[in-house]
Amino acid sequence: MIRIIQVFVLCLFTTGIYAQLISQNSYSVKAYYSPELATEFPEEKSKPIAEEKAPGSIIFSANFANSLGSWTTSGPDAAIWQHDDDGPSGPFSNGVLEIINSQSVNNGFAIFDADLANNGSMINRSGNLISPLINLSNINYAYIQFAHKYRFCCDDAFIPKVEVSTNDFLTYASFDASIPGVEPNMISETYFSKINIASFLDTASNKQNFKLRFNWDGSNGGSHYYWQIDDVKVREAYSYDLSLTNAGFYTGQMEIPYFFIPKSQYSPLIFRGTITNDGGMPAENAFLNVTLDQGGGNINSNPINIDQTQSQNVLTDAFNYVNDTLVYFVNYNVQQDSSEALSVDNSFSEFLNVTRTVFSADNNAPSGFISNLSNQPGQPFKVGNVMEILNNDVIDSMFVYVTATSTNIGAIIHGELFKKVNGIWNPIGSTLPRQIGFDDNGGSIGLKFPAPILVAQGDTILVAACHNGGSPDVRFRVCQRVENGFVQGFDANGANFILENPKALMVRLNMGELLSINEFEHENMLVYPNPTNGLISISALDDISGNVEFIVLDASGKEVNGPSFIVTELQNGKKAYRIDLSKLDAGLYEVLILKERSVIENVKVFKQ
Repeated sequence: MIRIIQVFVLCLFTTGIYAQLISQNSYSVKAYYSPELATEFPEEKSKPIAEEKAPGSIIFSANFANSLGSWTTSGPDAAIWQHDDDGPSGPFSNGVLEIINSQSVNNGFAIFDADLANNGSMINRSGNLISPLINLSNINYAYIQFAHKYRFCCDDAFIPKVEVSTNDFLTYASFDASIPGVEPNMISETYFSKINIASFLDTASNKQNFKLRFNWDGSNGGSHYYWQIDDVKVREAYSYDLSLTNAGFYTGQMEIPYFFIPKSQYSPLIFRGTITNDGGMPAENAFLNVTLDQGGGNINSNPINIDQTQSQNVLTDAFNYVNDTLVYFVNYNVQQDSSEALSVDNSFSEFLNVTRTVFSADNNAPSGFISNLSNQPGQPFKVGNVMEILNNDVIDSMFVYVTATSTNIGAIIHGELFKKVNGIWNPIGSTLPRQIGFDDNGGSIGLKFPAPILVAQGDTILVAACHNGGSPDVRFRVCQRVENGFVQGFDANGANFILENPKALMVRLNMGELLSINEFEHENMLVYPNPTNGLISISALDDISGNVEFIVLDASGKEVNGPSFIVTELQNGKKAYRIDLSKLDAGLYEVLILKERSVIENVKVFKQ
């Protein structure tokens, strides 16, 4: 535990993402963007390794059985590359949690254990692990596959690289070997990577002298832990082999994926993906198939043809999926006319939670925190996600997630909403303050607005978690990477900033339950207009015979005086009523419909 805390404190002052402050005089600052403690890491889920399949013949393979064999090393820290069989051994490592989970783990693996070499210090390290000569004569389409696992700190500029050459690296091509979603100081999963080198082979000479190397490059920082490599293969490409290199969904004009979306905010989804042809032959009629479980249905993109080594982005049509308030697992799968040779990298899954009231763009996978701007520690701070209102609605509260650090306890936080008008963020609501207690720490904290906030379709809003300063800073949770411009806030001087290369904040809205502003269909009745300046109509009460009564309650549940109602007309045998709310103050009200003193229906109405 002492070791874990030690690395955490050191990294706190060395990690960062840049925030561009937009003000009269623009300038750049850093926001603390630190990792979670090791005890907070999610349970690992190893990605399966592909089985051997013909006709993708193996040209070269190495599983580092008991030694590095004929592999060599180079670079300023070449000696750090070693054979190992028990995981990273440095002062900040866990030899059980951080061991690679490969097919041949029992006979060992190659490792660049900078943590062990540094012995607790933070020194940038660089070194190459180089293969023996591999004869790729007459091979035009090939790829490298390998199992790997790494951890780095403390700079996002770090990229693990696979490099290839046919002249002993006098010249070479470099490929990004990053594992998706891995951030500074995180323990990655064991991951199966496939790197297509056909573009290099297409113009290379002397292919009988081909070599590959794994380059742990610390020249730009971020190289303080380890990289484990195992089960390396160079394979001739299959004839027909597609891969799905990214996938996702979005909705609205801003094209934001909302992982939690209430029915009141439903807007049709569009699914997208990038299909890459790793095969030696053109792919014909390749398409992305998307299915939602729980009866959500499925949809395909339009079919396309993709040449060898090429990638193309595909989109589906807008998809109306909602059947119920459920958690749907969205499954993406790439298909083509010809028989797919290696399907392990054709699929991807994520979740979509259709909720009753919760609206959020975070994917519920905490990956660190943000605490303040580095030039303003201990000062007031507001930061959150930009969101789009998809349908008219009412917001009554919000949730803010904080880390499980003891320094949060006793701090006071609140939430704020801003609406963009003519390019300016205008405040539209602030929650009541809340002190973080022992039971709140490390989870979600509910923050209520004093009065419901009316929002309209097309509004762009900023949902911000806020604290008023004090030392230490409050640590708000963050999740997945998102597009630049998505995470914004205000510094201690009230200047708006935009984080670059950001992560989504775990801030969530709670929408007014099943409230639609223009009209509201509640079982067999229609209430309109909603919100109202005074009069509302309730029609289509076709299953109610005899007289009914109405009671109007305010937001606290207290009955109010003043409303009156009359039967105005009969529509196809259905009664219609009008209720006069003009004497009431602005706010959210609940109208109870009673028959023989028993409530048979209720509806929420917003009085402007």
